[in-house]
Amino acid sequence: MNSIVSKYFPSVSAKQWKQKIQYLLEGKNYQTIVHNSIDGISTLPFYTKEDKPKKDYTERNSTPKSTYYCIVSSVEKNNLEALNAIENGINTIYFALFDSKINLELLLKNIDVEIIIQCYFLDSEFGKQAIITTKNCIVLHDCLGKVSKTGNWYQSAKEDFYVLNNCVSVNQNNISINISNLHNAGASPVQQLSYALSQLIIYSKKRTLNPQNTITYILSVSTDFYIEIAKIKTLRILHQYVSKTLLLNTECNIIQLKSKRNLSGLLGDINKIDSTTERHIALLAGVDYFTSTPNNYYFYKEDIPKSDVVFKELKSSISNLNNTLVVGSIYIEKIMEQLFEKSTLLIETLEKGGGYIEQLKKGTLQQKIASNEATNTQDLLSQIQFDLSQNSDFKSKTPISYPFLKRNKRKTLWQPIIERQWRASLELPLWKKTFDI
Repeated sequence: MNSIVSKYFPSVSAKQWKQKIQYLLEGKNYQTIVHNSIDGISTLPFYTKEDKPKKDYTERNSTPKSTYYCIVSSVEKNNLEALNAIENGINTIYFALFDSKINLELLLKNIDVEIIIQCYFLDSEFGKQAIITTKNCIVLHDCLGKVSKTGNWYQSAKEDFYVLNNCVSVNQNNISINISNLHNAGASPVQQLSYALSQLIIYSKKRTLNPQNTITYILSVSTDFYIEIAKIKTLRILHQYVSKTLLLNTECNIIQLKSKRNLSGLLGDINKIDSTTERHIALLAGVDYFTSTPNNYYFYKEDIPKSDVVFKELKSSISNLNNTLVVGSIYIEKIMEQLFEKSTLLIETLEKGGGYIEQLKKGTLQQKIASNEATNTQDLLSQIQFDLSQNSDFKSKTPISYPFLKRNKRKTLWQPIIERQWRASLELPLWKKTFDI
């Protein structure tokens, strides 16, 4: 068969392809169809086998687990929500906890699937209690995520790392690194990857990580399909690369959360479409856990779906998973190569500048993220093809919560990394004009 193809369809060189494209452009510059991302990553109109990067890493294949994400506010209510999710086929429950004094036995009652507990506090005794209560449980801590997002430590840098050391010394207690906050603040993919790995370096310097510790990355994605798939895949490669240098566990876990940056405060249909796109990106990229969209992301009574509908969508996403779109794709691998190269250079620059914490103190990271966010938002807003002021659909709905990220003024050690919704500048004036809650 190959001989027949080569006889009647002779191979075409990259130069010939480019000449043909240039001819069809009728005098326009070839560079006009080369897309450059905000990180300067180029995507070409075509690729050849010669463009395929040489791999010097091991790409791990994982089967993503459908995960119910639950912010704990009422122990009994949240326990029932988790049990309902399990009945509908969800095999992992991810609790976000803000209080170490909750009744853990009641929260985890009758739950017999894998449990992840994200602690937004530092308490070494809590981790011990969790292990006693249930064996199938991972407890995550992240003091750098706390100071990055709020501008304050739990207590102080010295005290936080001391308590963190005690927390992680308990079996099944580990460290998480929050890339989702960086994404929601408007950081570019290269910034997200670099700042995340710089945090890993800080954790390795401040305390003794051993090969038994498995780092968990928590991330969100935009709807830039191929760039975001490449971002997640590159994260695993960067983790392998840095972990080998630091003599740490080269395996990591990745949890995907709903993006807050993508949220529309007025158009519920857009939120549903974006949520589906984000989930497909996460699945194709091979995350370890992908989450359902919690009800608190729906801001109108009419938009809240029945829970069984959400769970059916999650299960169908897994059953229809087909990685043939991205496995061995030269296009994806070329983007990954560029992300890796640019990220490693930025990590080196950060380390020369004193590391993640020092750059955070100086406000350098915050300024770079804010600059990127402003440029990215301007580009996204310029692509909007509809006039929100002419869309009256949201006006007929019943608002049940405030859909925009709130910013409360408080005293901080240094400027926090602030999350931003890119549509807010258009939607907030309309919300204030239409609703008063």
